[in-house]
Amino acid sequence: MLTNLPELSREFQRLLRLRTYPVGVRLCPSVDELAQGKVPAVKLTLCQMIKGAAHAGWQLACPREQMGCFTAQLMLGFRQQTEKDVEHHVRQFTDDEQVARRMIENKPKLPFGQMAGVLTGPLGVFSPSVLVFVVDALQALGLIEAYTYSTGESLSFVNGVSSAACSYGVVAAYQSGKPNLAIPCVGAKRYGQLQDNELLFTVPLAAAETMLANAQAMERGGKWPIPIVGGFLSPTIPVDYVLK
Repeated sequence: MLTNLPELSREFQRLLRLRTYPVGVRLCPSVDELAQGKVPAVKLTLCQMIKGAAHAGWQLACPREQMGCFTAQLMLGFRQQTEKDVEHHVRQFTDDEQVARRMIENKPKLPFGQMAGVLTGPLGVFSPSVLVFVVDALQALGLIEAYTYSTGESLSFVNGVSSAACSYGVVAAYQSGKPNLAIPCVGAKRYGQLQDNELLFTVPLAAAETMLANAQAMERGGKWPIPIVGGFLSPTIPVDYVLK
């Protein structure tokens, strides 16, 4: 168990040069755990809650009946699947009903009724299940290297249509025990206001402390990739010289 989550947050912010807070997401089997956050006055999506925590430090609690995203309700196990899910995927992502069913089936999702709700906030204010970093490609590279530094393992990332923050972000990392890099979906961009340069890198809590120690060791050894320092041999060759 991590003993100093605020320091973990500060160090990741420093090493990655993040513009936003690392976010903690706690999947809560008990309603009592939701007392650590405020229930918003209106229903919000999970991607909105994550973006609010990352940019504004929001600490929000979402009981299952308060989840504003229809698809996230299914991915987080807040309701059971219906034909409306199939219709939604046919309308947005395919013309084939069977393909739509496979899209839903293949998404990482929690069993119905396992969780009473979800808690989000800047990392350090409660113990999370999963850390969410809103990153660009270089910051994602740093996190990948921080994970593989002590394992030598290649990481494979799972992605699909929609459900980027809920399914391919939080649930994928929670269930696999490994980091995942998710490309924000249409909903995350439309409702969560995630920008075209922003990616979601999710890390299970159990992996975070080791990744931070690895990143610090890389920094001490001159191996940390952020920022990338270019070559300074002079004179450099202009691009049009190469084309001539």
